[in-house]
Amino acid sequence: MSETQEFISKEFITRGLTRRHMLAGTGAALGAAAFGLPGGAAAQVAGTIEYGEAGAFSTFNPWAQVFTQFSTANQMFSRLVYKDAKGELVADLAESWKIAPDNTSIEFKLRPNVTWHDGKPLTAQNFVDMFGYLSNPALAGDQGVQKIKAVFAPVKSITAPDASTVLVSFSSPVPYGIDLLNYFYAVRLENPEDTIFMRSLPIGTGPFRMTEHVQGRYATFVANPKYHLPSAPKVGTFRFNLYAQGSSVLNNVVSGQVNGVLSSNDADLESLRSDKNFRIDQVPNSIWLLMVNVSKPPFDKLAVRQALSYSMNRKAFAEAAHFGFEKPVASPFYDPVATGYVAELVDAQAFDLEKARALLKEAGVDKLTITYPTPAANPNLATYAEIWQADLAKIGVTLRIQRVDDGRWRDLGAGKDKSCDVVPWVVGRCLMDSAIFFGANSLYRGANQRFGYVNPTIETLLKEGAVEIDPAKRRKIYQELNRITVEDCANISIMTSSHKFVWSQKVTGPTTDLVANLAMGSAAIKA
Repeated sequence: MSETQEFISKEFITRGLTRRHMLAGTGAALGAAAFGLPGGAAAQVAGTIEYGEAGAFSTFNPWAQVFTQFSTANQMFSRLVYKDAKGELVADLAESWKIAPDNTSIEFKLRPNVTWHDGKPLTAQNFVDMFGYLSNPALAGDQGVQKIKAVFAPVKSITAPDASTVLVSFSSPVPYGIDLLNYFYAVRLENPEDTIFMRSLPIGTGPFRMTEHVQGRYATFVANPKYHLPSAPKVGTFRFNLYAQGSSVLNNVVSGQVNGVLSSNDADLESLRSDKNFRIDQVPNSIWLLMVNVSKPPFDKLAVRQALSYSMNRKAFAEAAHFGFEKPVASPFYDPVATGYVAELVDAQAFDLEKARALLKEAGVDKLTITYPTPAANPNLATYAEIWQADLAKIGVTLRIQRVDDGRWRDLGAGKDKSCDVVPWVVGRCLMDSAIFFGANSLYRGANQRFGYVNPTIETLLKEGAVEIDPAKRRKIYQELNRITVEDCANISIMTSSHKFVWSQKVTGPTTDLVANLAMGSAAIKA
């Protein structure tokens, strides 16, 4: 490690120096020098876009697919191919590809002269090495590695016939093989002790590279002068600011402190709909749900879990919390584009307190207290809780609303506390192929399910659906999986969850991919 690199990783990242310290005579030059780039190279483009979100950085590993990481991945990292917000396939690191007629392999040709942020060339061997991370014992506990390992279960091998050719081979026909690569960001996990990049700067191939990270405050990304796509960055700097309270995020774009935010407070968004100084880019993909701890009585009883679902007035939640921005759903596959979509399941288990009361009686439960944790970063979850609390009281159930910080909420959602009752949570990939949805969201299936929910029928159907090439037969399999998911109520769907980006009209060109991850590579800002 050079002295420059050591300064950045130790002094800046761990001690949290201020932006002024970094820029005062050293920071600007150090950013370029640390990655072997010519001084001033990033100054080829000018301007800064300031962006903000609520929460904290828990990882910069693009494989982890969590929280604020969604809005950093596409700035630093690239993929072979990916699907844009319209579901169209986009060539990224690969300039071409060939899918085998029997769906057992895909061959990719890499773009020439692509380099990592530190100047090293990107080669096919990098992808072989990345696939090797999935079986590396030293990385067995890494969250990102485990998520990609689950998604890549059908992948038998990744090989490099030559320096510019990546061959992805499957253990059996995989009709959705190209969709798997949507998650395979090019990343180097060279330090098993810091796979989340909290103590070192990530190295990717994306349109921006990180130069600063102050935990709990901000991260700064500068334009990559050697970016491989024609749509090179149009601004010199993208700065990602963090805020503790989700309810206050929007104030920062309205006041002009930042140029854009990801807002979770739809009540405040309502007031901006007619304001010509701003625009709202709404990107669907996810749902809010209630994870139920099925290992804890009485939630191990199906009738109790179904009672919880029937006792939710989802329409009231939508009206009170979302002002028309979101819609109530009882199924994760709420859009016809999803393989497992079934129209009648979207509105299943409609609000019915008498039905809920009868189900509790059937289960032999006459007194029930439920603890519901709600995080500061998303005030909508508290709104759900207050409405639900009042309705549950009508059937003799007590809902105890527990305010928790975001770290505690994430721990609960990860299943680290098996004593909890329920956890409101969000899952994505609802618009992706349903095989990927189930592969990436382990809370819907056995083995690694965080609260012990295992349904053997789900596992059998998933194996069948993963290799079925006939589109009609595949759809039927995933529709049955949808029915089981809705009826079992181990995860009770509540509401669609769109990403709602609020931008000053000065900002042009930000985009998202199919999983609603922000991409600023084509963004610009007017003076």
